[in-house]
Amino acid sequence: MCICEDVTEKDIVNAIEEGFDVVETLKRYTTVSMGPCQGKTCSFSSIAVCANAVNENIVDVGTTVTRPPYDPIPLGLIAGTHQNPMKLSSLHYQQLELGAELMNMGEWKRPHNFGALDEEYYAVRERVGVIDLSTLGKFEVVGNDAGSFLDKVYGHKFSNMKIGKARYALLSDDSGIILDDGIIARLDENRYYVSSSTGNVESVEQWLKWWIVGTGQCVHITNLTSKNAAINVAGPNSEILLSKLT
Repeated sequence: MCICEDVTEKDIVNAIEEGFDVVETLKRYTTVSMGPCQGKTCSFSSIAVCANAVNENIVDVGTTVTRPPYDPIPLGLIAGTHQNPMKLSSLHYQQLELGAELMNMGEWKRPHNFGALDEEYYAVRERVGVIDLSTLGKFEVVGNDAGSFLDKVYGHKFSNMKIGKARYALLSDDSGIILDDGIIARLDENRYYVSSSTGNVESVEQWLKWWIVGTGQCVHITNLTSKNAAINVAGPNSEILLSKLT
């Protein structure tokens, strides 16, 4: 009767004998017409069997409520338009005014360059350059077990790091495959600041929280990516620039 759900005529008759003699309950009890075809190939046949078993006309037995689409259509028609969420940093429009050519990085729009690649290269190597890093993942990891937790998940030791120091952090899975990398800074005894790459913010957050489940450890992770901006300053004149600000 129903190839999708592997329902036979005998299954339908048995269900009716057990009291499921109304097409709506018969459908749900046997799962007939509930497969991918949504009854396109079996609905009428199952109703006919039901009518015969209860000695009624097909019209009197009725039909079940059909889900749209009522007629077969190409899947492409219901796929919708190609829309992706878009996130902008707090410096986005200022960077556009400076001639930034943008690139897609995860859900973020990031400047790829400002038009003169050689100029940018020599500015950082010989003078000073700045880059908007607001799109990088930023997490606050706090709790009595924060240090030991990061020791377990990342490929380095962070529980012995002095407050105010930072270390390179490599994140890998159980088999050693690299998932992401970033920087971990220790802000307080039980408070760390963890960064990730732009495209892996969500996956890193899920990975860290997954490792906490069931451990009983006192660790709390807060995603601060969209909350905090970040700017990287690089070049031999970095101190000169920063001394004007702090």
